[in-house]
Amino acid sequence: MKKIFTIIFFAVFCGGCYTVQQAKADKEKQNENRKAFVKSHYEFEMISPIKNNLLVFQDSNIISSFTIGSKEIDFSVTNKTKSPLKLIWDDASLGIFGRSNKIMHSGVKYIDRNNSYPPTTILPNTRLDDLVIPTDNVYYSEGYFGQYFSSPGSWQTSNLLLPIGKKKDLSEKTVGQIITLYLPMQNMNKENIGYTFQFKVAGVVKTK
Repeated sequence: MKKIFTIIFFAVFCGGCYTVQQAKADKEKQNENRKAFVKSHYEFEMISPIKNNLLVFQDSNIISSFTIGSKEIDFSVTNKTKSPLKLIWDDASLGIFGRSNKIMHSGVKYIDRNNSYPPTTILPNTRLDDLVIPTDNVYYSEGYFGQYFSSPGSWQTSNLLLPIGKKKDLSEKTVGQIITLYLPMQNMNKENIGYTFQFKVAGVVKTK
């Protein structure tokens, strides 16, 4: 009788058990998904003002470098001159798929994305690290509140380009597209020394 009770108790208690083997399998699956996400990406090359695969540029005024992410473009600008430079955000623009977009940058609240931004001063021999996001890509997703399930609203950001799939899809048609970033600057004499950077989608790297 005791043996029968033990068997019944084990069956009832462990019927819903989450075994070590299941946990290990789920962990491995999560790691594989994470690897697939990290490895799938677009490759870019700068085609203007100078052509290179490192996405860097420098002249007598600045040193600049860029990283194009899924939702934003991160960049750094170093002022090589002996006087401050001003980056005029209100005149900056990002062109994707033939359309010019107003941009927002780091430190701007999503709700203020369409407002005017003050210029950023880059002091001599210092570097500015920032990012740009098209304001049209930022939107507020309304929440849902129900009797059994609720989801709060939140700010969301769309991808710069089409998401990458593992099979042949529309993302491959993005290859060859041009992204144009205009960063207007002024020196202390209020002379415009703005820069137009162009990047081409050189390829798509996907996992198997």
